[in-house]
Amino acid sequence: MRGRSTVASWPGGLVSFAIFFIILLYGTIKLIHLLSRHNPNLAAYTEQNVFDSSEIVSFKEKNIRFAFGIEGFLDKDLKNDPRYVKSLVRMWGRKAGKSYEIILPYHRCTNEELDSFAPPSRESVGMLESMKKDPDRGLYCMDWDKIGDDLSVWSVTEDDDYQRWEFVLLPCNYIHAEFNDIGDSVHPECIANLEEQ
Repeated sequence: MRGRSTVASWPGGLVSFAIFFIILLYGTIKLIHLLSRHNPNLAAYTEQNVFDSSEIVSFKEKNIRFAFGIEGFLDKDLKNDPRYVKSLVRMWGRKAGKSYEIILPYHRCTNEELDSFAPPSRESVGMLESMKKDPDRGLYCMDWDKIGDDLSVWSVTEDDDYQRWEFVLLPCNYIHAEFNDIGDSVHPECIANLEEQ
């Protein structure tokens, strides 16, 4: 009106103030919830045990074969640099309330071993081919012929009698002797000082 793009009025001002007050109130409440960690959004999914706790699953009898490893999220390289990390593969369990471990032999998978697995999904074909061609990528395989019948799992960790398979990534200067001396040592290239890494 009369060359002005807006016209001030007390009803408009009142509505604007109400909107501002509501936004301020809402933001304040949400900030308090955030700082007090009130009403977080948590999602939980519980998968029931597929096997009964007394059932022994022998990898050898069921002809179960698998490969494993840890890759970088960005560079996709296999994390096996002896300057920083080392790996431990074991069967870990408890019998009659007493814990024990069995150290398992493993090696870098060959392309022939990777080809012996079931065909991957269409989405994973490219990743598998990249692991075969890129020397910085890859997976570990178990020394199945050397393991014998030790590779079996049963029960759950809440029981007094259970056994599970574990793959553990450790600092390079860690000496594993949880139960006894297994001849573990520090790799000569290990950089134990974090400031030098």
